Amino acid sequence: MPTHGKTHQRELVREITVTLLLVILYRIGVQIPIPYLRESGFAFFGIESLERISLLALGLMPYISASILVEICSLFLPFLKKLRKGDYPGRRKLRGYALWMTLFLAVLQSYFLVEGLAGMTSPTGFPALKIGSFYEYAIIVLVLTGGVFFLICIAEVISRYGIGNGLSILLFTGVCAGYSHNIGKMKSLVDGEGLSLFPFFIIFFIVLLAVILLRTEIRIPFKHSALREPFSFFQLNTCPSGNVAIGYATSLIMLPFLLFPSLGRNELFGEISSPGSLIYNVVLVVFIFVLSYLFAYLFLHPRRRFNTMSERGWQVNRGDHNALKNLSRKLLIYNVPWTVLLCLLAIIARVLITRFDVPFYIGGSTFLVVVAVSIDIFDRLNVLRRSKSGALCKIAELHDVYDASIIKRHMESEGITCHFQGYYHRRLLYFLGPYIDMSVMVSEGDREAAEELMRAYHGGLGLLRDID
Repeated sequence: MPTHGKTHQRELVREITVTLLLVILYRIGVQIPIPYLRESGFAFFGIESLERISLLALGLMPYISASILVEICSLFLPFLKKLRKGDYPGRRKLRGYALWMTLFLAVLQSYFLVEGLAGMTSPTGFPALKIGSFYEYAIIVLVLTGGVFFLICIAEVISRYGIGNGLSILLFTGVCAGYSHNIGKMKSLVDGEGLSLFPFFIIFFIVLLAVILLRTEIRIPFKHSALREPFSFFQLNTCPSGNVAIGYATSLIMLPFLLFPSLGRNELFGEISSPGSLIYNVVLVVFIFVLSYLFAYLFLHPRRRFNTMSERGWQVNRGDHNALKNLSRKLLIYNVPWTVLLCLLAIIARVLITRFDVPFYIGGSTFLVVVAVSIDIFDRLNVLRRSKSGALCKIAELHDVYDASIIKRHMESEGITCHFQGYYHRRLLYFLGPYIDMSVMVSEGDREAAEELMRAYHGGLGLLRDID
């Protein structure tokens, strides 16, 4: 036991140290300005906007956009479609295509960013960028593009040697950094009678509700042909639509006004296009409910899910017809609290600002990212503490949330110490989060048992194999 405790402690210290060092390196990078930026450019943009003109100004968005685009194309293009069946070599090839697409998008976005900065001048009349030749122009584009791949490399190292999924950690850090900029503004919440605690109670309630819904799963009994008794391995998530409905609902509301600016001059449509107004909030809630149920059904797709499980030897205990109806009914019921949470996150920020004088924005889909990644990290620490060897090794990589839920539950029922890295963050994204892989991590002592279980009952889904 003492030896195991020391091994666990060393492993934990190593992972935390690697993660912290790389996160610090990332935060240093966002403070280094791009080449040829005039000092007057800082005064023009303001210190809070420095990240927008740093070496890492593009962030991870080119890679995220490229990954989603490749994933969508894999639904229709035959040569990509055969790669997304779940096996590890196929997913590696899809990732390769995503990296090439990332290069294209990064160069394109770098070009437009430099064009925009070159056309801006400070209040004193000096241009933000001092570019005298095509060579200098190309240097900036190259630096910005390289910054994207630098972040991808940092994320990969964190995933392998750090405390969690690298992309999740970097996104989590970025969101938290944005919140930390507003700590000084908390002083405005203090009045003559002291600190108003009501906004904090609201935030605490939302965090608690998000944690409960992210960690709760509704189990449905299935039976495998090789097992005598049914087990509740299939789990219906109580966050079946993820957090994507908020962003899409907001975009849909504003789309008509972007296409037809004259609509905003109408009194009724002007109210709809004014974030925070009563009509805007009502329309937003309606859109979120519609999109939440649409995404929940598309992400689960009960009939296709049952067919896939049937191919792997799993059958539900009831007839297929009743099972589909019951699953659809459960989806309809259990998606209500999650959708209500999405609505609260969409409107609560402006309510806190306008009604309670909270001096900063807190809410939206990024709020859920902080909660989900925090749960992922806590789960990793807890599993590492219980690991027999004090170290975890990656044996598989999954990209379907419901497949991961089934395998995770199955391993836990067999007493296998396991951690699905990035699992809770991916549950916010489902199909639209291919850039967050779910790495199956087990202790060295459980490796053979875990691999055999995945081969025998789950078709060897996502197991690491040689690509040669």
